[in-house]
Amino acid sequence: GGSVVLGRWYTPPMWHTSTPDVRYTLLHPERIKAFVATYRMPTVVSLSPSSWGKVLSSPNRNQTILFSDDDTEGHEERMAAFEAVARATFGRVLFLHIRSNNTNVLQYFGMTAEDFPAVVVAVAPSGEFEKGQMHRLDQSDPSKNLANILR
Repeated sequence: GGSVVLGRWYTPPMWHTSTPDVRYTLLHPERIKAFVATYRMPTVVSLSPSSWGKVLSSPNRNQTILFSDDDTEGHEERMAAFEAVARATFGRVLFLHIRSNNTNVLQYFGMTAEDFPAVVVAVAPSGEFEKGQMHRLDQSDPSKNLANILR
């Protein structure tokens, strides 16, 4: 089970499935690693080669991604709104900012620079070999628009 957090599914750590010695140990190494990996990240991560390793090692597998270039009209307002939501949900959802010069990342998400600006919600898969889901928040197709899916 999970809970809805601002239109996102979040699955909390499954501590109840751990053995009692792990479950009831506050300073267990795995809990410390998850805490440090989460709180060493900024509220919004601007994706770059130097931040890519931190993103991949983050315990937060669900992501909200803003595709926007710094020099586009309305970028500052988009970033301010994005950061406000990121602060409210920090530690539960990873917020990424991706620029159009990250072509490999754009290809992975099926985006092009012409799609900018866009917000995509990436939901982590539930199984090891399953593919996650991605939803564009500004989709014109009602069946793919997250705002309509969660009504």
